[in-house]
Amino acid sequence: MNARPTVDLSPIRVLHLEDSAIDAELIGEYLRRAARPCTVERVWSRADFVRALEENRYDLIIADHQLPAFDGEAALAIAREIAPETPFVFVSGTLGEDVAVEALKRGATDYVVKQRLHRLPAVVDRALAEAHERSERRRAEEELRRLNETLEQRIVTAIAEREAVLSQLAELQKMEAVGQLTGGVAHDFNNLLTPIVGSLDLLRRRLEGDDRSQRLIAAAMQGADRAKTLVQRLLAFARRQVLEPRAVDAHALIEGMIDLVARTVGSQIEIRVTAAPDLPPARVDPGQLELALLNLAVNARDAMPGGGTLRFAIDAHDVGPDHGMALRHGRYVRISACDTGCGMDEETLKRAIEPFYSTKGVGKGTGLGLSMVHGLAAQSGGALHLESTPGRGTCAEMWLPVANEAAEDMNAGTPRGVPATPPAVILLVDDEERVRAGTAELLADLGHSVTEASSATHALSLLRDGLRPDLVITDYLMPGMTGADLAAEVQRLFPGMPVLLATGYAQLAGHQMASLPLLAKPFRQAELAGRIHELLAEQGSTIRGVA
Repeated sequence: MNARPTVDLSPIRVLHLEDSAIDAELIGEYLRRAARPCTVERVWSRADFVRALEENRYDLIIADHQLPAFDGEAALAIAREIAPETPFVFVSGTLGEDVAVEALKRGATDYVVKQRLHRLPAVVDRALAEAHERSERRRAEEELRRLNETLEQRIVTAIAEREAVLSQLAELQKMEAVGQLTGGVAHDFNNLLTPIVGSLDLLRRRLEGDDRSQRLIAAAMQGADRAKTLVQRLLAFARRQVLEPRAVDAHALIEGMIDLVARTVGSQIEIRVTAAPDLPPARVDPGQLELALLNLAVNARDAMPGGGTLRFAIDAHDVGPDHGMALRHGRYVRISACDTGCGMDEETLKRAIEPFYSTKGVGKGTGLGLSMVHGLAAQSGGALHLESTPGRGTCAEMWLPVANEAAEDMNAGTPRGVPATPPAVILLVDDEERVRAGTAELLADLGHSVTEASSATHALSLLRDGLRPDLVITDYLMPGMTGADLAAEVQRLFPGMPVLLATGYAQLAGHQMASLPLLAKPFRQAELAGRIHELLAEQGSTIRGVA
């Protein structure tokens, strides 16, 4: 057992450009909710802002956009000249979408409107994490530069190390290219699958009793589900999947899926589970974590065709400066899945997380299992670590950040079937006509009254003309105005009106969606009905129904 390294709890230094003492105090309250403690130095004039940057080093700059004799755009230009690597976050009550987008293009890290300051701790944590990643990248580039400077003295050995670094860089570039390509087509794939899955679901219900039709529909649905799983795995690798992270008792989750794992790996493999006492909860999407663990179990099964042992172990570790993992300093839950199988050689281990790389042969796997696990861990703020020895087995470790809140009850479960919900008036917003029409049909079949809108602008026009739905269901990625932007405007105009975001792809500023209820595309009618039931029940809404 390795000794636990010291956790880095040193405060981060924040330079806050804000002329309002009241706003500065309120923002300071939210800053104290970030993962690391903060010391804040407030300035409100151009001269003091410049002097502070020239005399001190800061981990983060937070700036208002409008000041009496100074503005945030000028502050951003000054900061990028004096401290180009320091994260810069706008916190303003007057920042419009066009201004915010332009600010991001000019080098701002992020922005938060003062009406949604609850997002500030997450924005700060992410900005610091991204700055840490850039610092690590620069460190690697500096090491490469030093290698080149000593090339004449160590011609044979430098060349080898340089080729290794370049090879890693090429692999990273290849992964990034695949990720961008995957994310770009995933939205279209999910929009194609959504009406297919929805239509099959309706046909299945309407053709009950027709055995031949039910068999054909089941075969088609099985194919659609496999396509959905394939897209989800690609999105997981690309870190573009829509996650709903929450506090999860990892031990309870694994214990709850042991029967499923046992059926998956077969009776020849013994499954053992060990857990350290007093484990903190992990922050992760529980459904995606279950899928990741099943992928690891399948890999272990394929590595042990003659049987063996699969051991899951859960413990917690502190990650500090001396820790070997390239993780942000803090506390993590480690979930290990170790098998006694054939193991991997060094070359296979290097390529194990590449998408579509597989040693199982044609037709025996997609080569996306470990890619998905790696993507989930990284997108959750953790990492995947693999160790393997030929003939002695493989250990896969998922490192997930510890959650600040208590774990949710894993036994609560999700109601099966289509929950009964009184008829509601629903505004459905999607720029894809096929997706919109298919979803409208699902909603009408549930008894709801549906008004369709082809864009966020169209939806807002309907609302301003007097439409008062019980619920707004909107796509995320739409031309002009995203679903998250629409949700914010709906909440501003009609406080309390619930908005459900239906999406299959989290690309830009995922933090915008953090506080919104999500429905992942493609979805079945039961999933759609369940989400509607939850939202209207939570809202305590008096359903007006169909007039």
